[in-house]
Amino acid sequence: MGLVQAQGSFTFCSVPAETAAGTIKMKVPAFILAMTHSDQELLWEVARSLDLRNKVYAYSAKKGPGSAVLIVRDLGQLKNQILPLFHKNLRGAKKTQFEQWVSEMGTGLDVPERFRIIATLARKGGFYDRSAVKYV
Repeated sequence: MGLVQAQGSFTFCSVPAETAAGTIKMKVPAFILAMTHSDQELLWEVARSLDLRNKVYAYSAKKGPGSAVLIVRDLGQLKNQILPLFHKNLRGAKKTQFEQWVSEMGTGLDVPERFRIIATLARKGGFYDRSAVKYV
């Protein structure tokens, strides 16, 4: 949890979507874990331990060590791996960020409708209360 508290982000990525009215920007929920390039292997271990199918992206920098980034945007992985892991397990500002992120998935007009199931499960069904990983 400490790694995510310090280096993780619950956010949205803008992606174009075609509608009858033309191309609009939609906000796709994303969990992002970013570290320095030297920690790229650690991010691969995180991805493997969470059974994520995502790649770890490496970015070079003009100055400094560059960065390594794990980005999870897939509905199934967000719903079945990321949400159960972090639901009710975060503290402070990261907990607030997580709760606002889940809420925005359920209410944001520019969030694809398929992601609303995550907010519904977190809010009403208690689904994540039963499946959440508990840390003491």
